[in-house]
Amino acid sequence: MAYVQRLNSRSPFYRRVDAAAYILTATLSLRIWSGHEVDDRPASATYTIAKNALTATSLEITFEFSQLIRDEFNHNRDAYDDTLSGFIDTLWVESKVVVTTSGSSQLYTTDLVLAVDGYGYFVDGINYAGTNFFTNVINNPIDKPIKLGLFAGESDDGVDTVKYYNGSVLIETDDLSSAYSSAESYDKNQYVSIIQNQIDSFKARVLADSGTYQVNTCFNTFAEAVSDNTIDTIDLIRDSVVLETITVNNIEECKYTYNTIKFYDRNGLLQQIYMFKASREKIKISKDNYNSSLYQPSTETYSVEKHQIKDYNVNGRESISLNSGWVGEEQEDVLRQVLLSEFVWVDDKPASVATSNLDYKKHINDSLINYTIDFDYANNVINDVY
Repeated sequence: MAYVQRLNSRSPFYRRVDAAAYILTATLSLRIWSGHEVDDRPASATYTIAKNALTATSLEITFEFSQLIRDEFNHNRDAYDDTLSGFIDTLWVESKVVVTTSGSSQLYTTDLVLAVDGYGYFVDGINYAGTNFFTNVINNPIDKPIKLGLFAGESDDGVDTVKYYNGSVLIETDDLSSAYSSAESYDKNQYVSIIQNQIDSFKARVLADSGTYQVNTCFNTFAEAVSDNTIDTIDLIRDSVVLETITVNNIEECKYTYNTIKFYDRNGLLQQIYMFKASREKIKISKDNYNSSLYQPSTETYSVEKHQIKDYNVNGRESISLNSGWVGEEQEDVLRQVLLSEFVWVDDKPASVATSNLDYKKHINDSLINYTIDFDYANNVINDVY
């Protein structure tokens, strides 16, 4: 059976049982699995929840079960490059409800949902089902592939085609229809990328003629920008209807080495963004110490070369501060999702967001908008994994 909607497991997900007669009890059975919608369905319930009615005249019972699902996900920073079956970003969840009314039990409903590790905002209301993409503007280095995490669902949910344009010229089309109709859960989150300037760029022409391409950051950026294949808009399509158009700002940065942030967005999808300006790294040391007894009674002296105060449990944690460069107001929500993400990687290193406050900026107040975000790398400097 087709799933009825997406379930965002980081927000509450409610199932309400209504009956014409007074409800005595209701039992919810949950089956949670990854893989094929039918063939991999578990034989028995993963969780069973039983609830009694609040009063003898109750006509409804409500279940909430989103948090039971989250332990089953297995996120992966390399989702763009790995085979889709190598991680678990999506899960089938079957909810079966049996109710007892006036002493008799009967099946109330059986629903299938597709769970992702996403969330809805408060203003989105109950059981928010997700969007097509996490932003309508992306800032991408001119010399880097554009990478997108997209939801390819079914039954009027998700994207089945992606088209990349330079102006009005169609550069490439990605067909996601096989994922759209697939019964495999891991097909529903699709990670696509397109390499810009690979045909018409100066670099490509030099190499095609067996020439030697000299590495120079500023010139490379300029040379690779001179191409008919630079992507500036992307259309997300379902059933031949454009659901959303994404604007691509191609950034030329020849002074600083830009940093990559990968994170899971509000739709439970891995996304990749860049911070273009100055970065600063530092280390913070943690340690304990004790006062050592150096006195030797036999000699009635002590060594001035030894440590009276001794350190132990010494370790460190490195951090990095990143600057976005000049961005538009629309990046406010992008960075909000970075701060709210529980899975973040900076330059492919696992990290946690140290910044806990972010001032949303407006051009009318700030003219030029730059954001600074601090990250702590999610490991100690000295290996203490036991």
